[in-house]
Amino acid sequence: MIAKPHICPTQSQYTFETFIVGNSNRLAHAATLAVAEHPGESYNPLFLYGGTGLGKTHLLHALGQHPDVRGKHVLYVSSETFTNDLINAIRNQRRQSFAASIARWTCC
Repeated sequence: MIAKPHICPTQSQYTFETFIVGNSNRLAHAATLAVAEHPGESYNPLFLYGGTGLGKTHLLHALGQHPDVRGKHVLYVSSETFTNDLINAIRNQRRQSFAASIARWTCC
């Protein structure tokens, strides 16, 4: 089972309109916008990885505020939490339970 997600409200200042697109984050921006415009269809699940200050948090908050996503379930977990939960599920032979916990959060 995946750890209980940390629920926090989105930060209203982080929107797609206020995001500055550059060479280092262009793909992440395009992927996140595709998820926002077509929830459950594109990049499902969406994983963002990168260095400090490249806009990961900004994009994820923008995603949560997008009109096509509002009211849907969005799971935000760190890669460390996700990896630890996956390893524990494999180690304890609970892969189906882990998959079911992820599926509860999948938007469609």
